[in-house]
Amino acid sequence: MLPTTASLGPWAGGGALPPAVAGAIHERLDALARRYDEAAQEVAALAAHSRASDTGEWAGPAARACGRRLAGHTRRLEALALDYQEVAAAIRAGAAGVASQLAAAERFSDLGALGGVVLDVLGGAGRWAPLGSPGEAAP
Repeated sequence: MLPTTASLGPWAGGGALPPAVAGAIHERLDALARRYDEAAQEVAALAAHSRASDTGEWAGPAARACGRRLAGHTRRLEALALDYQEVAAAIRAGAAGVASQLAAAERFSDLGALGGVVLDVLGGAGRWAPLGSPGEAAP
C-alpha cells in the first residue's frame, strides 16, 4: 500500500517530500516488480513442464486432441511469462521516473519563495499557459 496524504501527518500540507516517503514508494514499486519477476519465472517453469509432458504410448484421435490442447496451453503460459516480465520492466521504469520526478520536485521545493516567482514568471500571474495557447503571440 502506498502512503496517502493522511499518513504523511504534518507534511500533508506541502513542502519537501520526506525522504522516507520517497524511499518507501520506490521500495514498494521495486517489490512489486520482483513479484512479477517471480511470477514470470513460475509460469515459465510451468510452461517448460507442460512442454515436456508426453502422452506416452497413448495414441489415437483423443491423444492428438489432448496434445494440441496442451500445446495451446503451453504457448499461452509462455506468452504470459513474457507479459509478466514486461510488466516488471515497466514498473521498474516507472519507479525510476517517479524517483526522477520526486528529485526534481525536491529541488524545486528547495527554491522556496523563488519557486513561486518562477511559476509566476512562467505562467503569468500564477496561471501557466503552454506555448501556442489562444491569445498568446507566436515566438
